[in-house]
Amino acid sequence: MLARSASLFHFTRNRDNLKKILENGFWPKYCLEELDWFKSSKGSVAYPMVCFCDIPLSRIQEHVGKYGEYGIGLTKEWAKRNKLNPVIYLQKDSELGFSFNKVYGQSLKGAGELSMNKSLRFNLMKMLSYIKPVQSVDGYDYYQENEWRYVPVHSKVELWVNEGEFSDPEVEESLNEVTKDVCMLKIEPKDIKYIFVKNDSEIDDMIRFIGRIYSRSYQSSEVSTLMSRLLSVERIREDL
Repeated sequence: MLARSASLFHFTRNRDNLKKILENGFWPKYCLEELDWFKSSKGSVAYPMVCFCDIPLSRIQEHVGKYGEYGIGLTKEWAKRNKLNPVIYLQKDSELGFSFNKVYGQSLKGAGELSMNKSLRFNLMKMLSYIKPVQSVDGYDYYQENEWRYVPVHSKVELWVNEGEFSDPEVEESLNEVTKDVCMLKIEPKDIKYIFVKNDSEIDDMIRFIGRIYSRSYQSSEVSTLMSRLLSVERIREDL
């Protein structure tokens, strides 16, 4: 059995979300990430991101149970073009964790080099946005998720937001509206290898939807190929 799939998967909880992805692309939204491993911080911090995984379909059951039974599978060539990267899973008391804490602490020193230190801290936080603990605070095994991320970098987008500020729903909504305006992650039919719905009974509706949104811009052969890539999680459960 392959340890990883040749595709990247993103799952969501309802069919409307899937349709929005197919029509508009992925919307990076801010998500709280635990920083208990990071001695220079406590609690969580929010980064804008879209998350994917390359778990083989043979062990996708737990993942769809946690994240939703509607999804899309994309090529890793698409991921490379859009600068996605696997996350780094970090053990709390590891040497690598010690080094990150040490470098971050050093970046706070030297008032005479403030501009350089601002740049250094920004790049460190960008690196931190791709780091995840091996386990959650409550013991969930993140390491099994094979996660990849898209974390947009844009002059209008805040790279991180403290947990206290992010807890304000109006702040969260405002931050996410900015990423929607400037950082949507686009896809085309050629990028898509799988489209997942929960049940077989939903496939006909998705075929009609795909025909409606893609027929004007793409050749009929491309649209037909995309329609053929529809699968139900119901069928995967029975066959794998």
